[in-house]
Amino acid sequence: MITVISNKMMKMREIFFLKMKIFTLVLAVAFTCACSKFDSGVKVYDEPEFPVCLSPVSIETFVKYDEVTLRCRVFRDAREYEMEMFSYDVTDVEEPDADKLVMRLKIPSDAIPYKFKAPEESKLYFRIRALNEAKRPSKWVYGSFETGTDPSTICSKPTDAKAAAVFEKVTFSWTTYPDTEIYELEVYDESIPDSGDPEASSLVQKFELKAAQIPFTYTFDPDKNYYFRVRATAPSTALRNSNWVKGMFMTAKMSWPKDAGALDFSLSSAWTASINSEKFSGYNSGQVVPEGGIEVDKVTYGNGIIYYGDRVQIPCCYNWDETTYSVKMPLKRYISFKINRPGTLSFIPYTSGKPTIVLAIVAKKAGETYAKYLYEIKSATSFPEKNDEKNRQTLEVKEDDLYGIEEAATIYLFSNAGGFHCYPLTWTPSIPEE
Repeated sequence: MITVISNKMMKMREIFFLKMKIFTLVLAVAFTCACSKFDSGVKVYDEPEFPVCLSPVSIETFVKYDEVTLRCRVFRDAREYEMEMFSYDVTDVEEPDADKLVMRLKIPSDAIPYKFKAPEESKLYFRIRALNEAKRPSKWVYGSFETGTDPSTICSKPTDAKAAAVFEKVTFSWTTYPDTEIYELEVYDESIPDSGDPEASSLVQKFELKAAQIPFTYTFDPDKNYYFRVRATAPSTALRNSNWVKGMFMTAKMSWPKDAGALDFSLSSAWTASINSEKFSGYNSGQVVPEGGIEVDKVTYGNGIIYYGDRVQIPCCYNWDETTYSVKMPLKRYISFKINRPGTLSFIPYTSGKPTIVLAIVAKKAGETYAKYLYEIKSATSFPEKNDEKNRQTLEVKEDDLYGIEEAATIYLFSNAGGFHCYPLTWTPSIPEE
């Protein structure tokens, strides 16, 4: 019994002394802190001392339109901050391109957070470091920000401006806005710098365009690189000009196809189709061309065409391709032929009714095949006389209709209201074969 009590007393004594040690340690720490705070003879370091300025940390940029606010943690050893902004990413670039320096700032450390104006609608890449005349500068710290524009003070920018070149002909297009009166379009033969104006000597053409003129097409010299810029203006209002939108395009020399299967291949003058018993061997007057059609002298007479010896009849078409193209194209009852170059088609119609005669084209440009009605002749009267020259129809297939084709285009002649008889076609090329 006595032994048990002695062991408990010893454990309690050990616990007591342990508590005393902890209390003494806490008291010593508290005394040291008190001395550090209230004793002027004790020097306190909240930042280490180095021969190099501490690099800025916790850098943030807040942007509203073109106003930028810079925030960062300010250390005591920084007297000012040097901030440089460039038009390209300079991260870890030892010697950035001075020509692409947009702006440089020296910011007193006590001016942080610091507000400044930057160029509108720009992506800027910056680097910043701390300076102190008694120390070496800190290392550069990198970042970026993007500015905008207050839309209430400036014309709407044609951000989607583009130039589509088809050989020498170039079409400029962009979305137009009602707050703009004039679009200024400039074309240069040298690249346009990221900032500032291009060399005046490199200006090729300058245009002032209204919204109604867009899209706008112009012909340039072939086999060249061109650079353009466009901006919106409203001279009669208080709105400022929009920033420039830039782009480039390349031209090439136009060359017409030389498809040997085309009607005008090696053709230098007017050519008239043949419609006679020799060419339509085995056909009797009034016979219908069967499925698949028949080709005579590079002219195709489609299924449903009726042969009459000196002419053919083109009945009204009722079988249409309504899905391949933006316009309905005949699957039967048509005359077609291929051409490499512009020219003129002429023929004499004969009918007792009032047909609608259609001349259409199917062509491939810029990798895409399309169809277009070139003419729709809705007759006010009939053509009751047979093979009468006074009824001759002359339809021009213009250069603009074919410009940029990659292969021979196909011409279709048909009727989508009523039918008519057609005497032999005559084709006259308007551009000589190269």
